[in-house]
Amino acid sequence: MGVSSTEQAEPTEEVVEFVLDARYGDEECVKAALEARAEVDACSHGRSSALLMASANGHTGIVSLLLEARASTECPNDAGNRPLHWAALNGHLQIVQALLEAKADANVRNEFEKRPFDEAFAKRAAEGYVEVCEAIAKATNFEGDCPPDPDEGKAKDGDDLEGKDADAKAGGEKEAAEEKADVKMEEREENKSKAPAAQAKSDEKAQAAGKGQSGGYSGNAAPATSASGKAAGYAGGAAPVPKAAEAKKAIVGAEGE
Repeated sequence: MGVSSTEQAEPTEEVVEFVLDARYGDEECVKAALEARAEVDACSHGRSSALLMASANGHTGIVSLLLEARASTECPNDAGNRPLHWAALNGHLQIVQALLEAKADANVRNEFEKRPFDEAFAKRAAEGYVEVCEAIAKATNFEGDCPPDPDEGKAKDGDDLEGKDADAKAGGEKEAAEEKADVKMEEREENKSKAPAAQAKSDEKAQAAGKGQSGGYSGNAAPATSASGKAAGYAGGAAPVPKAAEAKKAIVGAEGE
């Protein structure tokens, strides 16, 4: 029965022992296995390679031997972790540097979407991890990691709105000034058109005043009554006596009789 591409074939006893020697730091056994032409990238249970286990446990000498034997830095285990992931996770600076010099990919992600830098950064408060982060950061591409700042877009929109408001205000002020100037121009033209009529009216009044003075009186004093009019009296000659005077005269005449 064949083995599918998603399944791992059962590792041989020699491979299991080779990976265990690398895990526990038995440099002599690892060296002897390499000299015996052991498959350097052979994987044990969980797809763990000798380089992965040596990197995870800080065995610098074994890592050097395996890299010299051209061990791959990109053999992932079942969780997608490469040697650089586990070296970073456990803070092994010298191994991190050695793997980076061997062109290990600092941007590859495991099944949890974590890069080697992310594994080290999670433990940055622990001693030695700052240096590990700094070493890996040089080879890590952080483009696109930070989401865009929402305030930046708002600030830009706000600037655009302020600019539009300022333009609208300036345009409104200009329009108002033009309307005011048009009104003043209309008033000036209207005054010009009224001026001849007002002058003509003034001249007419002056002429009328001149005629009144030449007619015999100024218009303020009443005309004097002529002497002949006074002398003429009424048509009957003497002025009529009031009725009360006639009655008094009659009474006096009666008493005298």
